[in-house]
Amino acid sequence: MTNPNRIALLGCLLAVSSLVWLPFLELKANRLVAGSGRRLLELGAAGWWLVGLLLLAGSSAFLIPRFRAPALAILGNLVFIVGIVLIGLDASKLLGSSTLARVSLAPAAWLMLVSSSFLIFAALNDLKNIWLKRLTSSVGILVFLVILLTGGLSSLSVIREYQTRLDTFWLEVGRHLGLAIWALFTSSLFGLPLGFWAARSKRFEGFILGFSGLLQTIPSLALLALLITPFSALVRAFPILESFGIRGIGFAPAITALTVYGLLPIARGVLNGLKAVPETALEAGRGMGMTSVQLFLSVEFPLALGLILNGIRTSAVQLVGLSTLSSLIGAGGLGVFIFGGLGSAANDLVLLGAIPVLVLAVLTDAGFRTLEQASIPKGLR
Repeated sequence: MTNPNRIALLGCLLAVSSLVWLPFLELKANRLVAGSGRRLLELGAAGWWLVGLLLLAGSSAFLIPRFRAPALAILGNLVFIVGIVLIGLDASKLLGSSTLARVSLAPAAWLMLVSSSFLIFAALNDLKNIWLKRLTSSVGILVFLVILLTGGLSSLSVIREYQTRLDTFWLEVGRHLGLAIWALFTSSLFGLPLGFWAARSKRFEGFILGFSGLLQTIPSLALLALLITPFSALVRAFPILESFGIRGIGFAPAITALTVYGLLPIARGVLNGLKAVPETALEAGRGMGMTSVQLFLSVEFPLALGLILNGIRTSAVQLVGLSTLSSLIGAGGLGVFIFGGLGSAANDLVLLGAIPVLVLAVLTDAGFRTLEQASIPKGLR
């Protein structure tokens, strides 16, 4: 077996043992008190279907590659879909008619979801057809979205947290996106020319990368706190700045801190991209009589674009995650829910903030990867 299939087999065995011995869902009298766990097999005979699917998936890892890939693809998605359906049905059964009680995912449910992802990963490793890969990786997500949008998971605590904070949630999602996008723009505004300068000047290459790297070593929380004092002093000295939304806390210091953290990946991406351009391509351009500007626009930039976008992608994903900390200085974002949940020991409120951050990071990464692939010249793909 290849390593991915060993991981799939291990995930299946771990999921089966956890479904038998560990709690699948947790019932709490309200959102703040400790709850009691319920194992899957205690919630009904339908749980055996999920256990059977996992055992079948584990045994399919021993098949020859021709049959193993489709078997793992089908069973991985079935485990995920059946697991989600059982979570919704069992949560509704536990909740009953109570308006105060909360039902949350317990360790066995999380391990089951992880196991299904291992199975799908193993299938994607064996599949060769790009369309089958896309189908395998998307069908479970599409079914999950249908179940979610039709109210099949409405009994879960995290969904109830969302329903009670519907307007606030989307407002904070907008703020979070705004912070990440603005920070990426300002990081690119400074990082792109710095990377170009570093590529053109050996003298300043070490200084630029060293200085931007040094800035990244400052703990993010410490940098946010340190920026409050100078911004407060700046506003006291020039009160007109407050009319532009610049204060000691809030958007301005948050964007400044995020920009600092977004600089290095972008500058390094430009530097690596320009350095990776073959000297033969540059010599050919010079031989054709190109000026330095024409050489950059027609030869260097197109060949370096993939690595430049890779640096921007790294920075963008990093900024999506770091934007959660902006809520600590009043800039808003999904960190409002994460830190609010941590402060009140409400784990599902933490998930309400953490899950969208994860989704945004994955979508950002996928979007920039698509751009990277599209930027590669056809002859080099």
